[in-house]
Amino acid sequence: MFVKRNIYNWVDLIIPMIFVVSLPMTFFKMFWLWGALKFIGILISVIAVACFWQDKQSNFKLFFSFFFAFNVLSGFSYLYNGRPFGCFLQDFSDYILPMLFVYIGLFDNRPNRFFFDKMILPTSVMFFLSSICYLTMPSWYIGALVSARNSTWHEQWVRTAEEYSKILRYPAFFQDSYFVSYFSIFCLSIVLFNIFRNDMSKKITYFNFLIILMAVFLCQHRIAWAFSSVLIVLYVVYLIVPKFSKIFKYACISIVFATIAILFVNDNTLNSFSDYGTKVAERFINEKSYSEDFSHRRQAILDNMQYYAFGHGIGSGGSEARRLGFGGVTDCNFVKMFFETGICGSFAFALLIASTFIRAIPNTKYFACEMSIILYILIAMPFSNSLCMYYFISIPFWYAIGRIWNDEYLINAQKLNMRI
Repeated sequence: MFVKRNIYNWVDLIIPMIFVVSLPMTFFKMFWLWGALKFIGILISVIAVACFWQDKQSNFKLFFSFFFAFNVLSGFSYLYNGRPFGCFLQDFSDYILPMLFVYIGLFDNRPNRFFFDKMILPTSVMFFLSSICYLTMPSWYIGALVSARNSTWHEQWVRTAEEYSKILRYPAFFQDSYFVSYFSIFCLSIVLFNIFRNDMSKKITYFNFLIILMAVFLCQHRIAWAFSSVLIVLYVVYLIVPKFSKIFKYACISIVFATIAILFVNDNTLNSFSDYGTKVAERFINEKSYSEDFSHRRQAILDNMQYYAFGHGIGSGGSEARRLGFGGVTDCNFVKMFFETGICGSFAFALLIASTFIRAIPNTKYFACEMSIILYILIAMPFSNSLCMYYFISIPFWYAIGRIWNDEYLINAQKLNMRI
């Protein structure tokens, strides 16, 4: 009973802890901390699911269990797909095991939003401290990042600190900027929801908002820039100016989308930024473009596809397969998913997402945060392997799906007015 009463307190700490240890992990090369936290996260999630498995039965739980089992059983494809089984084990830990957080979100009946809210403070503190280092670029900071980056298998050549500083996107205290891109948007979604909650104290929330918005800008991911801009405008138009007519609202949103689209596709607009913007533009220009290489990899793996119905198995077309010399896609999760799970797996994922949004849209005021987290991952998937890049990145995505299907949480949220 003690474990069952306290398990969600441990679950809430899984994401914050990775930010707490990011500094010693990268700069003292204590990379074993990553593996240790990952193991702890997996252990806690398994215990949490086991504790509450019998407490709730639903059609969604049954459907998702089939989806989960389908991905696990795809490991049998390695009997004939010609890939080493290690490819499956890599994605089993980074893609399949985070799916357990769908059950955790589904079973979490607490009348609060602690899982999301407890991410904000450690993330904001880490962003604040690391942004100072990034903007001042002390030698120990850039030196530690170069050492960590050069040790990765996918780095094609050894860079000096001066070379790396010219192309460095803000990585906080991690090895690359992807962690910042994803978690800055996750936290921005959480903070915006909290700012507009009727019962939320806003003083510290506004400070967190500014820090997180700065991290979005510094990470230099155009998808993050575009998404955050649209997200903020949507909140402003729909919530701060409720007296606007629907026609005016849609006109404003259309203008914003059109403007963001122009900025998104036109790199020359970066030249109009001020001093820091010019520095950002130079990093975009100096960084080698791999777009043609990416397109070639996507097409090559699809040309080699043989098992269209059920695919070649989880992990058979990912980064581990590519590292071992097989074909692999590291920049398009949808292509990777289709190759690995085939028509059946891709259709099941599409059905999962579509049904989740159909359920969430009528209750947008209660699930705005969860919907934006899910949507950002989906928008990023054509450009990266968002759901299997790192174990920790996809956890909020899967938890958000489970939370949307949690009837008890929705009832509590309605009673306690936990809405925007």
